[in-house]
Amino acid sequence: MAVTPADEYLIHQTPYTFDRVATSDRNFYDRYFFNGYRRDGDVYFAVAMGVYPNLGVMDAAFSVVQGGRLQYYVRASRFLGDDRMDTRVGPISVQIVEPFRKIRVKVAKNKWGITADLVFDARSLPNEEPHFLRLARNVPVMDYTRITQHGSWSGKLSCNGVSYDLSQDTWWGSRDHSWGIRNVGGRDPRGAPATEMPQFFWNWAPLNFEDMCTLFTVSEYSDGTRWHESGVILKPYPNASEELTRADHSLKFAKGTRWIDSGSVISLIPAKGKQLDIEFKPLYSFLMKGIGYGDPKWGHGMWVGPDEVDGGMYDLALEPPMANLHVQQISEVTAGRKKGIGIYEVIVMGTLAKYGFKELMDPAFGQGSRCRTGGRSRAELPRTESHAESPCAYAGRVRSHEDFPEDERFGLTRQLRRASASIGYNIAEGCGRDTDADFARFLQIAMGSASEVEYELWLAKDLGYLSVASHDRLAEQAIEVRKMLRAFIDRLRHRS
Repeated sequence: MAVTPADEYLIHQTPYTFDRVATSDRNFYDRYFFNGYRRDGDVYFAVAMGVYPNLGVMDAAFSVVQGGRLQYYVRASRFLGDDRMDTRVGPISVQIVEPFRKIRVKVAKNKWGITADLVFDARSLPNEEPHFLRLARNVPVMDYTRITQHGSWSGKLSCNGVSYDLSQDTWWGSRDHSWGIRNVGGRDPRGAPATEMPQFFWNWAPLNFEDMCTLFTVSEYSDGTRWHESGVILKPYPNASEELTRADHSLKFAKGTRWIDSGSVISLIPAKGKQLDIEFKPLYSFLMKGIGYGDPKWGHGMWVGPDEVDGGMYDLALEPPMANLHVQQISEVTAGRKKGIGIYEVIVMGTLAKYGFKELMDPAFGQGSRCRTGGRSRAELPRTESHAESPCAYAGRVRSHEDFPEDERFGLTRQLRRASASIGYNIAEGCGRDTDADFARFLQIAMGSASEVEYELWLAKDLGYLSVASHDRLAEQAIEVRKMLRAFIDRLRHRS
């Protein structure tokens, strides 16, 4: 233990200094989250910053989507140290200017081309959501508090050579601050393996309108029983107020995904007064892995190094939805005559009776690709340089891998077979097309299936089905298949 600047204040709640938390649970965390969007929805950004005292890690990320097409990110991780009031990680910093009213977020110059100097000003009162508690075999896997607040943004943001001047009347957003116990730092190695199919249905939707803000959050078991629920209708400052409500949902899911589709409706039901129904029109999806959620290397609390910074970009058109279950869908919303904007954060894993999901990873109304024979020669199929083999051979090796359980429980191996087979199916179908443009389109679908295989291999490792060595070997080959497909697509487009 060490005396830190925070210990100067009259805010202790344990007999210890602030560098030591009251629990020894490795999964204890404390995290900020922010998002922001131009009111036309064309630009979106999100920020995450967390400390993990019992893992000795602090990390942060800043990610931007431009035009609903490309998502850029910069992320950083460092050794935590003793001073919890030092909220800087690499180029990213957060400063509390005035609690619950004004917060500053900065991203210093870095080689990934994202910089920011932004101020979040509260539009609404902070709302303390009901406490989160989820048990597995009577052991808490979630036990935390979260505060959510709506706001507006001002300042400057630059990404990919484009600069934006943010003003409070044209840029809205929301934030949360949560702390407690959630799974962090990768798979918890303690205890017996799971005996039931993983299941998680998570919904969180903070929305901004001109004269109101709303918050909807529901989490359910597969039979619809709720383990968390909250609904709030808030009036913005200067006459800020909040009204707690019940919450309900009638969702539609886009074909081939577990993402919501246009026409999805949430309902906020006050104890007195009229029910408020809000309809969604998703514009595009922000991948939460861009700020650390579920990333296999840069996930929250994972040790990357004593002071590391990284960055990159996702082409959203090439990211398969079933390999990205955790998203925030930037959406136009309608409540009667009121028009607004916000996000719908969703995770659907495992079965969910109300919406017809029957396996661990079956997509909405999903149908497998069909194989066609065609007029291109086998010599035209892409091959890897180092292995001199086609993606079909790689898919066969994944499907026959012996490390998976024989009973194929949870349906993960069935989904992995479908995704790996889809690589070869789409290449074969593309070969039967008449033009290079059509062939390239099917190769893009095959590349998406390879990305899905990557995710499912990571999930298999996380569930204890694959050893680290087996996962790393197969995942490396999946990455090589994607790179090879990308090169072949570029070649087809160049000659056309």
